[in-house]
Amino acid sequence: MPLDTKQLAIKIAVLSFFALSITGLCLGISPYVICVRAIGGAIIMYVGSTIAIKIINVVLFDVIINRILNHQDEQKNEQQS
Repeated sequence: MPLDTKQLAIKIAVLSFFALSITGLCLGISPYVICVRAIGGAIIMYVGSTIAIKIINVVLFDVIINRILNHQDEQKNEQQS
């Protein structure tokens, strides 16, 4: 079952937005700068996590398909013996 790319990417982006906002507040940065940085960071995290999740899905499906094919080959070999 593939990972839901959009849902996970949105969750990661929202978490990074609030993490960047809270960090900016703790450092005493002006609200406008905090907002711009948090939005920029959230966009970068959304794009990055979308790409990473898609790569993970490809790798997982490749492993699953290879296991199924190997299992089928083993069954054929057992039946031929």
